Amino acid sequence: MSKPKVATAILTRNLPHIVDQLVESLDFINTDDDLFILENGSDEKYYSKYSNLFEKETKGISWGVNKLIGHCFDLGYDYIWFHYNDTRINKPEAFLEWAISKMEEDQSIGIITPYWGDTWDINGRKNTKSPLVSTFSPQSYVVSRKALETLKNAREEFDPFWDSSHFSGHLNILSPCYYLYSNGMKIITNTDFEQREVFMTYDSRTKTEPTVEVIPEPEGVDDVAARGCTDEEWKDTLGPAQTFDWLNRFFPEVENIGDKSNKLKANKAKRDFIIQKICQAYRQQSD
Repeated sequence: MSKPKVATAILTRNLPHIVDQLVESLDFINTDDDLFILENGSDEKYYSKYSNLFEKETKGISWGVNKLIGHCFDLGYDYIWFHYNDTRINKPEAFLEWAISKMEEDQSIGIITPYWGDTWDINGRKNTKSPLVSTFSPQSYVVSRKALETLKNAREEFDPFWDSSHFSGHLNILSPCYYLYSNGMKIITNTDFEQREVFMTYDSRTKTEPTVEVIPEPEGVDDVAARGCTDEEWKDTLGPAQTFDWLNRFFPEVENIGDKSNKLKANKAKRDFIIQKICQAYRQQSD
């Protein structure tokens, strides 16, 4: 039996030192053949020394995720290990070996993610450390080719992983989670493998989460360069507004959930409703 082909994929914009650090923490990866790093609208002077895919103009985070995963899919990879540039995993090599082994053993597993607090179990509860996941914050995950084929066949918006029309990508993961469970697949995690997020010095969360690793941005790079807007705009205005509109469009049944005058709060109510839909889809497939 041939060994499965595994790609490692990293999405970044204007943060070379963050990417370089991540790549060097994954030194067991074959960087010549199986590592793909997409500069999603970066200035050339801020390219990572490891990058090998380049887009001059960004069309958003969701578009970049699809561009990167689609590239690996077209090359025939059986599994794609996706990362945002600011994700770190405590035991990356052991995690990847375990994930591929589990997915080879059980073809109904479509996604495996390392564990962290933004993970909901199949009963819709957050941070219970259950291995079966309804949805999660998609910082890092392994997705199978079978899962991508399932999604591509489920709705035309999946190209191939999620809907690129949602520019910012916040809560976009709800859509593949729902359609994977609706088609008899599942998502799992393992608390032996923990992920964390490194923050830039401009990130507002460093003020409320003092225990996280904070990395100074290089001279000339700030939150606007990395995201296209300020950190406050991203968290408080742009992200919530785009997510509110996208959720209503992709899941019309949530249109009347939540008060549109507070889109951040409304999005959480919509999210909770969709998580219950995911859990219900799992139960229906399990009956």
